[in-house]
Amino acid sequence: MTVPAPSSLLANFGWLLADRGWRMVLGLVVSLVVARYLGPADLGWLSFATSLCAIFGTIAGLGIDDVLARELARHPASAAALVRRGLRLKLAGAAGAYVAVLLLGWLWPTGDGMTLVLLAWVAAGFFFAPADVVDLWYQARERMKPPVLVRQAVLVIVAAVRLGLVAAGAPLWCFAAAVALETGLTALGLGMLWRHGGLRPAPATGAVRTLSTRQLIGEGAPLLCSGLLVVVTMHCDRLLLMQLAGETAAGVYAAAARLTEMMHILPVALGAAFLPRFAKLHASDPAGYLRAARQAGLLVTGLTVGLAATFSLVAPWLIPALLGEAYRPSAHVWQVQVWSLVFVAIVSIRSRLWVVEGKTTWILAISAVTAVANVGGNWWLIPTHGAIGAAWAAVAAWGLSALVLPWLALGPARFMRRWCGLANPPEV
Repeated sequence: MTVPAPSSLLANFGWLLADRGWRMVLGLVVSLVVARYLGPADLGWLSFATSLCAIFGTIAGLGIDDVLARELARHPASAAALVRRGLRLKLAGAAGAYVAVLLLGWLWPTGDGMTLVLLAWVAAGFFFAPADVVDLWYQARERMKPPVLVRQAVLVIVAAVRLGLVAAGAPLWCFAAAVALETGLTALGLGMLWRHGGLRPAPATGAVRTLSTRQLIGEGAPLLCSGLLVVVTMHCDRLLLMQLAGETAAGVYAAAARLTEMMHILPVALGAAFLPRFAKLHASDPAGYLRAARQAGLLVTGLTVGLAATFSLVAPWLIPALLGEAYRPSAHVWQVQVWSLVFVAIVSIRSRLWVVEGKTTWILAISAVTAVANVGGNWWLIPTHGAIGAAWAAVAAWGLSALVLPWLALGPARFMRRWCGLANPPEV
C-alpha cells in the first residue's frame, strides 16, 4: 500500500487550512457585524435555534462520515457505491431530524411562534448537508482544492447576503434563513463538482468491496452517539443559559462562543488532513503510525496553547472594540472559554486515531462522561455565575476528556503512553 508523501499531506492540510482560515476570517467579520446589529437578546434567540439544530444535525449525519472517509481511502474502487449509499442514508436521517427538531421546538418551555420559524429555517439545511459525501471522496484522494474553492465561493456569497440583511434592517428570521442558504449553495456546488469535476471514481472492473448498510450504520452508531455527545457538550450551555438565565445572558455567551468555535476550525482541519495518512500508515507501518500520531499531538497542542494564551490576554480590549460596550461581559467569558480550544484539539486528533484503530466504543464512553460533566457543571454554575459559569463548565469538561479520562481505561491508557512518548511502540 502506498503511503502519501509528506508533501501530499502538507498540500492537503494547506487547502483545508486555507478553507477554514478564510472561513474564520470572513466569518468573524460578518459575525461581528451581525452581533452588533442584533444585540445580545436577539443573538441569544438565534444562538438557541442554531445550537438546537446543531444537535439534531449531528443525528441527521448518522455518524458515518469518518467511516466513509476511511473506506474511501482504503478501497477507492468501491467509491461510487459508498458515496451513493452514504447519500441515501444521510437524506433519510435529515428527514427524521427535521421533524424531531420542530417537535422539540414546539414543546420547549420558552418556545413560541418565532422559535418555530427560526428552527424551521435553520433546520432546512439538514436536507442539503448529505452532499458532504462528495467532500469525503476528495479528502480520501487528497485533492482538497476543488471542494475548498466551492466552499469559499459560497462563503463569500452568503457573507454578502448577511451584510445586505444588516444594511436593509432585516428581521431576525432572515438571518436564520441565511444559515440554510449557505448549506444549500454548498450542496449545489459539490453536486456540480461531482458531475463535472473530473474526479469521479472509475467504474469498477472487478470485485467491489463495500460495507453493507447495516455495517455502515453499525460502525457509525458509536460515532453518532459520540458526535452527538460532543455537540451536546458544545451547545448545551447556550440552551441551559436560555432556560436558566434568559436570552441576554445567552447572547453574551454566544458572542464569545462564536469566536471560540471559529478557532476550532484549526484542529478540525488538522484532523481531517491527517486521517487518510493515519489510515494508510496503520495498515502498513505501525511504528510510522505512532510517529505520525505523536507529531500530530505536538502540533495541535503547541498551536492551540499559543492561540489561547494570546487571545486570553487581549480579550478585555478586543471584545468591546469589536462588538461594542453591550458585549463587554463577553470578554470575561472568552478569557476563560478560549482555553477549551487546547483540549478540543487534543480530542479531535485522538478520536481520529481511535477511528482508524476501530476503538470507537472508547470514543463513545469518553464523550458520554464529558457530556454529563458539562451538563452537570452548567446546571451547577449558571444559576450563580451566569455566562462565565458556563465557560468554566466547558473548560473543565473538555480538560477532563483530553487529559484525565483516557488514562483511566486500560486500552486507551496504553495508547496514550505511546502517543506521549512514555512507552516504546510495538514490535513491527
